Amino acid sequence: MFKILLLFSFLIYVSSEPLYLMVLGGYNVANTGEPYNYQVNSISNNFIKYLYAPDTNISNYYWTNPSNNLIGLYGDGTSYWAQLTELIYNHTQENVYLMVHSLPYGDIDDWVKDRWIESVHQFVFGNKSYPNVVILWIEGENDNNFPFNIFNYYRTKWLSIYKRTQQLGNYSWAIASSTYSPYNYFYDEQITRSYLNDLLSITSNLSIFGGVNSDTLCQEYRYKYKYFNHIGQLQLVNAWFNSLFNRSKEIINPNKESDYYCNMRILSRLGFVIMTFIILIPIIAVGGCIYYMCVISSRYNRQYTVVINHDLEQQAPPKYELPPKYTENEPLLAQSV
Repeated sequence: MFKILLLFSFLIYVSSEPLYLMVLGGYNVANTGEPYNYQVNSISNNFIKYLYAPDTNISNYYWTNPSNNLIGLYGDGTSYWAQLTELIYNHTQENVYLMVHSLPYGDIDDWVKDRWIESVHQFVFGNKSYPNVVILWIEGENDNNFPFNIFNYYRTKWLSIYKRTQQLGNYSWAIASSTYSPYNYFYDEQITRSYLNDLLSITSNLSIFGGVNSDTLCQEYRYKYKYFNHIGQLQLVNAWFNSLFNRSKEIINPNKESDYYCNMRILSRLGFVIMTFIILIPIIAVGGCIYYMCVISSRYNRQYTVVINHDLEQQAPPKYELPPKYTENEPLLAQSV
């Protein structure tokens, strides 16, 4: 009976812990969503906090209220993380602390070099090594090329970041499939998706679990080819909420009726060939014209020189020939008698 009460009290303690939500990623994490005016409910403002932490200088950090545009983040649009934190608070009635870091043009190597996680940990928890933090990993758009797609390069680099967080405390990771970019090719994106799914099988526990498959949100959920519009952001908020409270080793598809792989590309292989051919046509045409004019000019100059020389030979006066020199072998002229 005592053990049951102890277990029950432990569960109450765990459930009453505030949620420290750390979001890491590229442009899908920053303020690049379609602009709109959303504000967190005023009732929950005292229980939801957002950390201003634009870099690794902890002397500038401070807590504030989250809004549709998170200060200190790249982008001039909006962010859907304030909506997610409010949804979490309404479900748990416990404090939610939001921390967001974005490297819109970064790749896995940049994340390995980055020490933002350690800086935030030092600011929030000091020397404590037992915080309960959930990291939402939403990165992969820039990891589709050499050398990230060979010899488990991406997997090895990501594991080095994961191991660093395990030294800090009880950090769990929700891995999202976020590889889509209008500048990527299909087979490149598929390589990164395979790596992300493989990372879910590293541990038998749920310290690594499935996040959101944002690649399934295609044209009707995006604007400017790649950023999420209002509908897309709402899909992501609900999907992230479900992944946090129904953890599994599967990456969640926020909309099963959407395209699994976006079929819209600014640049594709066929499009690249066509664009290259279109660009080369005028260059080849101009080059051909210049070459043809040079050849015609060269032939004309040669013919003109021959004609001039021929005319000069016909108009020249007869040459004066000197008499032959006298030699000893020649007979003397007859003398007159």
